[in-house]
Amino acid sequence: MTVSALPRAPGARAAKTSGILAIAFALTCIGFPIAIILGITALVQQAKAKRLVKAQPGTYAPVTPTGLVTGIIGLVLPFFMLPIVGIASAIAIPAFLGQRGRARDKAAMSNMIGTMPDLVEEYDRLVEQRAAREVIPSGLEAKLRSLGAGTKNPWNPALPAFHYAIEVVEVEGAEALAEAAEARATEKGLAVFVISLPDSSHGHTGAYLAGAVRLQAPLNGKPVMSKVMALD
Repeated sequence: MTVSALPRAPGARAAKTSGILAIAFALTCIGFPIAIILGITALVQQAKAKRLVKAQPGTYAPVTPTGLVTGIIGLVLPFFMLPIVGIASAIAIPAFLGQRGRARDKAAMSNMIGTMPDLVEEYDRLVEQRAAREVIPSGLEAKLRSLGAGTKNPWNPALPAFHYAIEVVEVEGAEALAEAAEARATEKGLAVFVISLPDSSHGHTGAYLAGAVRLQAPLNGKPVMSKVMALD
């Protein structure tokens, strides 16, 4: 029987297969432990096949070095890949977290801004019905609860998207009301609303609604984004 016609020694095929699989797993992040195990298996099976060929000359075909080479590569490759994976993770993970944070900030801003026109419309309806001044805030709060039903805080799903108590603030002008709303926006992603109503006894002639929400990433240098809408 020619050398080429001799059967492979037990372990030779397993060594080659294990070595190839070790290299394949070493090229993945989660496959490092498996690659090391398969690399060791390839070396063990390669040694087993060589011992059998040496012990029984002429019985088995000579063992090629494929299992030895692939096994060694499969063992060594994870240690070369670790720094590469570390660098890639250091770049990718912060970028992913930053993108997710921006999406949550946008959702929080959208919740606050998108609700304000409905609250203004509700204010107009209450005024048309000649609702008493002290009733208006509670009417707006009821509307806000209806609008916010089922809407969660993008940063903390255990919290609602809105603070449902709308406080009447005795300030004059849109800018002062915006500052009052911003001072009350202390929970990230939780939109708050304040209102100023006409009050001749305090010299307030205008009516405004202001909303504010705290963000993770500062917007225009401020950690809180606010919006004011005139009610008259």
